[in-house]
Amino acid sequence: MLNPHRLWWLVLGATVLVGAFSLLVGSRWRAATKSLTADIALQAPLPAVKPPPPADDYVGSAACAKCHAEIYETYTKHPMHLSAGWVLGEHDVEAYDEPAEFQPHRNRRYRVERTDDGVLHHEFIFDTQGDLIDDVAHPVRLFIGSGTRGRAYGIIRGDRLYQSPISWFSADGGRWDLSPGFQSGRRSSFERLIVDECMMCHAGRMAAVPNAQDTFREPWMLETGIGCERCHGPGRRHVAWHEAGAAHEDGTVDDDGTVNPYGLQSADHGAIVNPARLDPARRESICNQCHLIGKLNLPRYGRSIYDFRPGQLLDDVTTVLVEGTGVRDDGTTKAVSQVQQMRASACFQNSEGRLGCTSCHAPHFEPAAPAAAEFYRGRCLQCHAQRGCSLPEAERAAPPAENSCIHCHMPRLAASDIAHASQTDHRVRRTPDTHMASGPLGPTGEWELFDHAEQRLQRWELDRVRGIAIVALAPESSLRSTAKGRQAETLLRSAILAAPDDVPALRALGYLAAVDGRLAEGREYLERSLAQAPRDGTTLRLLVNVCHRLDDLEATIRYGDLLMQVNPWHADDHQRLSDALFKKGRLNEAIRESEEALKLDPMLTAARRRLVEAYRQAGNADASLRHADVLRRIGESY
Repeated sequence: MLNPHRLWWLVLGATVLVGAFSLLVGSRWRAATKSLTADIALQAPLPAVKPPPPADDYVGSAACAKCHAEIYETYTKHPMHLSAGWVLGEHDVEAYDEPAEFQPHRNRRYRVERTDDGVLHHEFIFDTQGDLIDDVAHPVRLFIGSGTRGRAYGIIRGDRLYQSPISWFSADGGRWDLSPGFQSGRRSSFERLIVDECMMCHAGRMAAVPNAQDTFREPWMLETGIGCERCHGPGRRHVAWHEAGAAHEDGTVDDDGTVNPYGLQSADHGAIVNPARLDPARRESICNQCHLIGKLNLPRYGRSIYDFRPGQLLDDVTTVLVEGTGVRDDGTTKAVSQVQQMRASACFQNSEGRLGCTSCHAPHFEPAAPAAAEFYRGRCLQCHAQRGCSLPEAERAAPPAENSCIHCHMPRLAASDIAHASQTDHRVRRTPDTHMASGPLGPTGEWELFDHAEQRLQRWELDRVRGIAIVALAPESSLRSTAKGRQAETLLRSAILAAPDDVPALRALGYLAAVDGRLAEGREYLERSLAQAPRDGTTLRLLVNVCHRLDDLEATIRYGDLLMQVNPWHADDHQRLSDALFKKGRLNEAIRESEEALKLDPMLTAARRRLVEAYRQAGNADASLRHADVLRRIGESY
């Protein structure tokens, strides 16, 4: 399912005055930065230098299959290899035989329909009497998810991807239902942007447009599922070296006879990574690039979410803010919190960092039932052979445990953010009813940077992370003319002294100033951000709002037009532009934008109210009455 960790930028884009953020800074992090307060005098750090772009020498997994045919064939059945693809392909798990419908809300019904051209997802919208108002339908082109737990679906619009509100859930024989995060009591539209992080983790390699967030080009997915190079690194030089017939027997011995400590071949050998030879932190970083979400995942200055390469530490590219295990008091957990859970286990803590994902999981194959229980039991016995299960053999062999260590020590947890889904409890409890604290920090509710990344960041970059985190995770009300807001601003101003072109920091400063009512100052920061990233939809959306609040209608329209060029698929954006055009007396253009808004969201009452008045002033009484009638039918005034 789709990763949620960058949704805050999308929320910011909806309106400058709307946010849902919270932050508590971890004690270890605070200790490393205790001198930072809102009252410190800014000292100019050394200018930041953007790192060079990483190697892009990918060849695709098919090139690996020439020498590693057996491993490759086995891996093609692994869920990671099936993590994304094209709809109506060879890996379908869904029921497409007959149109499937479900109705989670009395005013909306959804349908999945297979046609001669592909698959359509419908959203039918009804009035209070049950009469149809509109049928919004879109062709879905790609899927996200192996189908083990379910699948989400993507719609291609221009150079961006949008998520359907309909997903497939595999539990209990399979069903169609609302996608995670879509609430049955609210409008569940086709407007949710599928962001870079979603596709980076689910697809093997995307055709991402450089320096443009969440933007892609044909053929969209250069490799569908997670491939060999995601864990072993780009393989072009390695393949060329082998094709030249110069391979060493074990593939990791340098010319001087020494073994590279990070499992990397020397430059002459065509660098390739053997994760098994990496130190624990670098080995685990390969898994953590996708299996560690946390509360906030922020790329470092000058880095992109796509820049991580096996052999690096995760925080060489991105910093992750985490708390505890992600397991809530009610026993539910986020769908992706296994890393935090594992680190809370006695197994991990007593291993001195040696225990990791591949201690239990085979990277190239997924054991199938009924052999899975015995496979994982064998993994447990690698450490517990001398002191195995204390239960009598007959008792532990009885159903439903059937000699499964996992059944008792790693029971299933319901996913709090994905319906009809669960995951294995990676805290490895001594007994199923063992009470465990929320995580390594205990039940204090404090946040920290993952794996003590603060120890490896320069002062200004730590300021950057802290400042952006406060803006991202604190409620808007706690930022307006408060010590927390001033602290965030001080930290961010410190950061842009070193990196004056840093878009996330400039954008956060613009948002902070606008929230505090300093609109002209906020506009200045946002315009500086836009100069660095002219196609950044979030910055443009914030500028539209700030200029509208400044009553600068010309600037509102100018930035609104630019936003439509970048991303014309959000109803609210069309409506804000319509409002500015209407106030300028440009009725026909205002009508056009409100009509576009209703194509995307037929229930956007603000657009219908605008059309009632705009059509009336334009002399089109029939159109005005038509929209007034729809408002009446859905129980809204006009």
